[in-house]
Amino acid sequence: MCSRPAGALLMAALAAWVPAAAQEAPPSPATATAPAAGRLEMAVGQGDYILGAEDLLDIQVVGVEALSRTVRVSEAGDITLPLLGEVRVAGLSRSAVERDLASRLEERYVHDPQVSVFVKEYGSRIVSVLGAVRKPGRYPMVGRRTLLDMVSDAGGLTEEAAPHAIITRRPAGSGSAPRTLRVDLQALLYGGRAEMNPEIDQGDLIHVPVDLPVRVYVHGAVRDPGELETRLSRPLTVLQAVTKAGGPTERAALRKVELLRRNDDGSQQVIPVDLKAVLRGGAEDPVLADGDVVVVPETYF
Repeated sequence: MCSRPAGALLMAALAAWVPAAAQEAPPSPATATAPAAGRLEMAVGQGDYILGAEDLLDIQVVGVEALSRTVRVSEAGDITLPLLGEVRVAGLSRSAVERDLASRLEERYVHDPQVSVFVKEYGSRIVSVLGAVRKPGRYPMVGRRTLLDMVSDAGGLTEEAAPHAIITRRPAGSGSAPRTLRVDLQALLYGGRAEMNPEIDQGDLIHVPVDLPVRVYVHGAVRDPGELETRLSRPLTVLQAVTKAGGPTERAALRKVELLRRNDDGSQQVIPVDLKAVLRGGAEDPVLADGDVVVVPETYF
């Protein structure tokens, strides 16, 4: 093993990589070690992150600025460095890459090198969080992350968020179809069911749907006719809509209520509803869709 950090062999090997200006004015120990120490401290917070393709790495060799540089991991999982050429890093932890680079440098060029690897961009472990979150976008997944962790990174849920989230995962293998998992956010957030908080994998897409507004209309013999608004996750039935409209008047013909619904082809469907039978439990109480109209006629007898 050679111990010649400033020897002729090291300088000759670096000549093809380092501009002349850098060779003429080598950094002083103070200016070389201070930035590297800062990066080492920051790297501690990155844990045992496993490197992958497209990660952007800041590699520092204390006292040898010419060997320090920022490199991106190739699709093949390699980086290219002065003196060392191509080095495989994908699938290794930061600390393992630090040890490997130090060993390679010490073997031929630098005595007891201090190497730090800091991940500047997490290009390989990205999760997309979309929909009804405050900051939708792509987020790095450092360490083990759960659904709630990623939603929190995206700023949390908006007021329009649906009570569920959908996780789409592309399994390994080019011919495999994506898998989806629906998670009940209400049970997770308010029911304390931690088992419903799945771990997230790199490449997952998390979608929190917007709980779309549903508008229905109640006309006729009710005390407060007009438009009612609810959400897709909390649909109203005919009886509930009549109740929210102030309830029927004394002249309401509850046996002859009609539900008017517009079909996809533009035609109108008329669905008779016997609310008295519904109240007795002897008939179905139809669930209303967006745009439905409930008509409560008056009786004259």
